[in-house]
Amino acid sequence: MHKHLLRSSLIASLCLGGGILLAGQAPPPTPAPATPPQQPPAAPGGRGGGLDAQIAMGADFGPRPPVLRLTPEEQQKRFLLAPGFRIEPVLTDPLIEDPVGVTFDGNGRMYVLEMRSYMQDADGSNSRAPVSRISRHEDPDGDGTYDRHTVFADRLVLPRIAMPLQDGVLLVSTAAR
Repeated sequence: MHKHLLRSSLIASLCLGGGILLAGQAPPPTPAPATPPQQPPAAPGGRGGGLDAQIAMGADFGPRPPVLRLTPEEQQKRFLLAPGFRIEPVLTDPLIEDPVGVTFDGNGRMYVLEMRSYMQDADGSNSRAPVSRISRHEDPDGDGTYDRHTVFADRLVLPRIAMPLQDGVLLVSTAAR
């Protein structure tokens, strides 16, 4: 873990696509005066004039080419960040696959919940196959790079929550098979 990121006023870990990203920010500037919230326009009554119709108005539902997986470098270029923010990859595929959650223990080890069976096709077939896992990643020299990678728990069914209790012990919630 980068020590300068840990000392900043905001740390956020994000699970996106095939990677884990950490974002940090320097202390925030003095906030601008609050403006009163804008009221959304009232939805017209009658047939087809509800909120859903307003949201879809002008939407193009025509066929599109398939979405292709981007490299971590390409994904990083697409983030729009406020001034003072930066984002950098910490873990990416192939070290992790289909991450859905991250937790840290008191020793700075990162545990990544990988739902490797979730929605692999449009029908959700085999979503309860016991192929998901929790991987553990360590930075033994404290330089901010995770150099040691191990599978902590394997053959899980959709791990949802992991909470470190003591050294080497996690409380884990998974789906029933």
